[in-house]
Amino acid sequence: MSEPLHRVAMGLLVTGERVLLAHRHPLRRHYPDCWDGVGGHIEAGESPEQALVRECQEELGVTVTRWRRLAPPVTAWADDLELHPFVVDAWRGTPTNLAPDEHDDLAWVDPGTLGSLRLAHPGLAPPRHDRHEPLSMRNPGFARVGDSCEAGVYRVTRESRGG
Repeated sequence: MSEPLHRVAMGLLVTGERVLLAHRHPLRRHYPDCWDGVGGHIEAGESPEQALVRECQEELGVTVTRWRRLAPPVTAWADDLELHPFVVDAWRGTPTNLAPDEHDDLAWVDPGTLGSLRLAHPGLAPPRHDRHEPLSMRNPGFARVGDSCEAGVYRVTRESRGG
């Protein structure tokens, strides 16, 4: 199997009971007019973690100080996308939209509303019974969100292949 064309790090900033989502600009080529975490391409020689920290600084103006993987890397678009999802629960600074050409809005949302939003990665919405659990690094609900993320991206991949 060849290397994926696009290697992407994506972070979900969480605080208390809310998660920060960015609304992708309607003119974006991939996943236009939907909600997503913050992130972008992993540059040559850069680890997914380094890309996460850089992208959060560039797009939100925050310095990430603590994170963990939300799920193992998942693939989509007939294996052209390798997504590295992370949970970020500590940072310095106030998230501000510094990339209006990429995102036209930022919103802190309750996890219970994720299922009603148009998401770039539908698997970001946790199963119904997990939607009101507190979001924290120690909460096992995040493990289930990670499983859901992986399953959602797998579903999108399977559908793109006609399966």
